[in-house]
Amino acid sequence: MAWSLVAELADTADTAPIATDPRFIQPALTAVQIAISEASRDRSSPPSFVVGLSMGEVAAAHCAGILSTQDAMAVVCVQAELTAHTLRPGKMVFARAGRGPVERALAVGQGRAVLAVTLAPELSVVSGERTAVDAVAAELHSSGVMVGPLPIGFAFHSPEMAALSGPFMDRLAALRPQTGALPMYSSATGGCVQGTDLHAEHWWRIMSGPALFDGVIGSLLDLGEVFFAEINPEPLLADAIRDIARPRGVAPTVVATMSRRTDTEIWPQSTVHEPE
Repeated sequence: MAWSLVAELADTADTAPIATDPRFIQPALTAVQIAISEASRDRSSPPSFVVGLSMGEVAAAHCAGILSTQDAMAVVCVQAELTAHTLRPGKMVFARAGRGPVERALAVGQGRAVLAVTLAPELSVVSGERTAVDAVAAELHSSGVMVGPLPIGFAFHSPEMAALSGPFMDRLAALRPQTGALPMYSSATGGCVQGTDLHAEHWWRIMSGPALFDGVIGSLLDLGEVFFAEINPEPLLADAIRDIARPRGVAPTVVATMSRRTDTEIWPQSTVHEPE
């Protein structure tokens, strides 16, 4: 399927494919993240490292010089196409709770729902088969935990992805990751990864395994004073970063590159968001 990113970005309707069709959403998001990174190179200090959450790692790997543009877009286009055509619908929900309460509630899911993402000390994501996730969400809600759905129709970071394993690995067998020019930290491992290891197996782990965002951000905060710039059309992770930092007694600076609340970029010119 061929389509124009420029044309899709110009379509501002709520029903536009770029906002509703899984074949468009992740490729468009990754392309925008890459474009923002490239546009920022001559306008700000170079980054000391890159880090990503879930498929956001693809743009991070491109920024680090690990994946070429062609390889980066291959990863997200294969993921998007296989997800849209192969997977049965699943469900993901957030829970305002840490690992312990969520893992206890997972028992009612009978192995069909998992702790998919640990975003912050008191913020997690559960993913899996729809009825199992609903049961876990009800269990958490009954214990006083705030729970809500994520606008994602598939159960990423869960065993529900298993049907995609073979075709995903086959279609990305030609990836040629490079050493890269920057250290890259991964939410799949919680630490630094080697660029030349980011073959199809790594990206399959990103799709199907847990995302340890709290762990990887904690690793970076332990290095000392850190300045984070979130490369995204809309800032989504700043609060989680602050929540991870708070128990450590540190106050990282977190800035956003763009926001739907403004017609212009907001970094590096203005709007630095710092924790209280």
